[in-house]
Amino acid sequence: MKIMLDTNVLIFAFVFGGKAGKLMVQLIDSEHELYVSEYVNQEFKGKLQMKWPDKAEKVYKIYRTMNFHFCDSTNEKLEELRDVKDISVLSDALHHHIDFDRRQRFFRC
Repeated sequence: MKIMLDTNVLIFAFVFGGKAGKLMVQLIDSEHELYVSEYVNQEFKGKLQMKWPDKAEKVYKIYRTMNFHFCDSTNEKLEELRDVKDISVLSDALHHHIDFDRRQRFFRC
């Protein structure tokens, strides 16, 4: 299964660890393909530098060594979503054919 990670997932997994960190380890060790778009990559890097400047570089360096598919972001954007912050992430997920369950209307993760 192709899974698109977003900034919040990355922050919880790489900054706070806990259950999110354990889940990330399980996903990395699984047969799933984990994707991070350029938009999410830049947002994650920026939030790390803004909120945790003392450990931002170390966390980012570790994160970049992970077995993720770092992919480009598309210029084609969805036009209508309840939360406009999700437009870029969901547009990139659709562009890269990330698995989507239309019956339940969410991206599987």
